[in-house]
Amino acid sequence: MKRTVFSFIAFFLAFVLQAQKPDDSYLSTKLISGYPPQKPISMQNLSDIKSATLETGIDSIQIFFGTYSENDAVGYWAFFYSKKNKSFQMFELQPIDSTRMLSGDLIFRLNNSTHEIFGSIMHDPETDEIFYTWLNENGTSKVASVMKKDRPINENQPMPFFNVESLTGGRIALDDFKGKYLVLNWWAISCRPCIAEMPGLNEMVEKYKTRKDVAFVAIAHDNKEKLENFFSDRTFNYEQALSNAEAVALFGDSYPKHIIVDPHGLVTFYLEGGSPEIHHYIEQVLESQLRNNSALE
Repeated sequence: MKRTVFSFIAFFLAFVLQAQKPDDSYLSTKLISGYPPQKPISMQNLSDIKSATLETGIDSIQIFFGTYSENDAVGYWAFFYSKKNKSFQMFELQPIDSTRMLSGDLIFRLNNSTHEIFGSIMHDPETDEIFYTWLNENGTSKVASVMKKDRPINENQPMPFFNVESLTGGRIALDDFKGKYLVLNWWAISCRPCIAEMPGLNEMVEKYKTRKDVAFVAIAHDNKEKLENFFSDRTFNYEQALSNAEAVALFGDSYPKHIIVDPHGLVTFYLEGGSPEIHHYIEQVLESQLRNNSALE
């Protein structure tokens, strides 16, 4: 099912909340100070952690949700945990008109595959109460559903062609990187996790700057003027490009996404979501692929 359907459901739930808090059909919990039982490495640099366990109704899957402080502002995080997969993400909740409640979507991918869990969550900042529900093809439920999501980009498949405009002029196309490992980043200025991971990604670019067989390209879902203003006081050392309609259809409306394309044009790595430590994971995968490629030569 397309994410737009779930976004509509989440919007409807937010509309209901304008009048009153959710009824007993919603699950509820409360944030408490401290880390979740399984503390992900991505949380090591966060402060003032509050957390809560979200009941999924699936014994093999645990999901934790919480807040953190950054420069006197409150941010949100979620942590998905199972025996085969761990996923940490940072995101924002948006105000609901005429209420003090904040709301947003939860999306978790299983084993970096096309199988996902969707949810909708609300936070009352004054009481730290959390209200949430899981989304499935029929609407809402107290039990999470694992659903298949079709997407154009898949591991072990050829990377679909793209052709975008460089921020500095000219064109950037997939064919420009034949014979190289291409590390792609799909992001947007409005995405706080995208910005938070930039210093680490810059470190990764610096590490590989002398290699002729590795290239880094970031495609931003923003216009040229906004990007130029953004980079007036920030640095992101990927080669920067502007999205277009074809790129949006290819990469989707969620950020960030990280992709590695090998010298033969195959997608060898695909990851949705990010964190300040994400560069360590990408480097680990890239190093392994570079070693394997050298062994074959």
